[in-house]
Amino acid sequence: MKLPSFRSFPGDESIIGKGCNWTGTLTCTGILRIEGTVTGKITVNGSLVVAAGAVVEADIHGEHVIIAGRLKGLVAASESVHLAATADAECTIETKRFSMDSGARFDGEVTRLAE
Repeated sequence: MKLPSFRSFPGDESIIGKGCNWTGTLTCTGILRIEGTVTGKITVNGSLVVAAGAVVEADIHGEHVIIAGRLKGLVAASESVHLAATADAECTIETKRFSMDSGARFDGEVTRLAE
């Protein structure tokens, strides 16, 4: 499955680039793409992309979440969660729709929310 580009989601774009580290609470609207390291809590009124090579240890709340990097924590997505082939996720997921590419590493549980 080809990963959708984060540009395919409507809204403003925010990027935490490679080499950047964030610790604490992060809140944004639109699209958040993480390429660096984030620890804490992330709330996105929109879509979140954890890029390949990114490292995230956080509780995440958003609408659509795409994981291609390393993630540990809770993911509460009101619409969808997708794990790309490069994902390494150790988490609990709560969402309406969940998908995972062959090769993705997932250790955790998924709770399906009512449509």
